[in-house]
Amino acid sequence: MVGELNRLVKEVHSSKLKEQELIIKQKESALQSMQSHINPHFLYNSLEIINSHAIMENNRDISRMTGALAHMFRYNTGNAGQIVSLHEELTHIRSYLTIQQARFRHLEVDIHMDEYWGRHISTVRLTLQPLVENAFIHGYHGQKPTYIGVMGKPEQGYFSVLVIDRGIGMSEETRERFLDRFSDGDLQAAASTGDTVTSGIGLLNVHQRLRLAFGSDYGLRIVESAPGQGTCFEIRLPCRLKEEEDWPCTV
Repeated sequence: MVGELNRLVKEVHSSKLKEQELIIKQKESALQSMQSHINPHFLYNSLEIINSHAIMENNRDISRMTGALAHMFRYNTGNAGQIVSLHEELTHIRSYLTIQQARFRHLEVDIHMDEYWGRHISTVRLTLQPLVENAFIHGYHGQKPTYIGVMGKPEQGYFSVLVIDRGIGMSEETRERFLDRFSDGDLQAAASTGDTVTSGIGLLNVHQRLRLAFGSDYGLRIVESAPGQGTCFEIRLPCRLKEEEDWPCTV
């Protein structure tokens, strides 16, 4: 009887994982469908023309923004499930924040990541942007954004990337709800209650893509959040050098 119960539990767990994978694939298909409506070559050529005119007019602000926007579109049209280096993600998020700083003149951007780790730690493509977007859309809801921090360092057994804002923060109830969703990875329940919060892929979708790619020990955590004190999300990634797959993090 115990053996039969264990078999049934495994079947239910396997079925749930397949269902979650299907939900993710459906969302990624929708994203790719939207991306395909934009002709990338036309867009890149247009941005290059704008950039050329800006340089000729010695308008460095416009040149910097169009260059950042061109990089963002190139990166965003790639496969959302692709494994990339953390350095590539940071380059992408710098382009995104360059545009946001042009929009919000008093926005402070604080990115600290050792170049060595950035080039050797792997993550899933489009991991950082949904978290940073979430800070703008929800963390600073009703306020002008003042600070975005992205920090990375090795911890015992994993690599930690923190995304920090100084916005409105979360209530304890909202924080617990996120922690529950991150714990069980229940994307379907989250969608039905409207808990998927960020534009594009969504925090829970990012969390589940990381778990599917690297295992259940990795994904998103909320380090701290309180009303009026901002929020700090943590991305946990495998800490192994690309040349030495068994090399672990140590602190």
